[in-house]
Amino acid sequence: MDYSTPVLKNRLLVDLYRMIFRKDAPYWLRRKSLLHLFFTPVRKFCVVIIIPSLPFNGLRILLYRLMGFRIGSNVFIGMKCFLDDTHPELISIGDNTTISFLCTLIVHGRTRSSWETAPVRIEDNVYVGANSIILKGVTIGRNAVIGAGSVVTKDVAEYVIVAGNPAKPL
Repeated sequence: MDYSTPVLKNRLLVDLYRMIFRKDAPYWLRRKSLLHLFFTPVRKFCVVIIIPSLPFNGLRILLYRLMGFRIGSNVFIGMKCFLDDTHPELISIGDNTTISFLCTLIVHGRTRSSWETAPVRIEDNVYVGANSIILKGVTIGRNAVIGAGSVVTKDVAEYVIVAGNPAKPL
């Protein structure tokens, strides 16, 4: 393999792999940088285990922002929420938003042919009830309310209250 291509980032690591196993290095090792390979499991541990368990909202928000999520000002994210960490840049939460406890925001998933990612956008002044699930590609408009236990599969317009599985306007 040609080392001058931008795809190959870990030359020393790839050479070491070839010497030990006497075969070509796997694709993921050639494609990702060593820093990325180290940081991904650390980020996952922080976003899934550490941050949702913190009892202080300000600290939770600060750490979510450090992990790459786009979060506005005066936001409350309850404990035990799961924000999809595979693509944190695809989740954006507007100002004055409340996301209650045990909520899930998902930005990736499998379709029939391949893996797809789509952003989740929550605009300003939104309330998301406890144990709600917001799936990929959903935009929740300003001043909307998501009822507890709802599964949001489609966009929610401004000033609308939705609830149910799948979530429908009330």
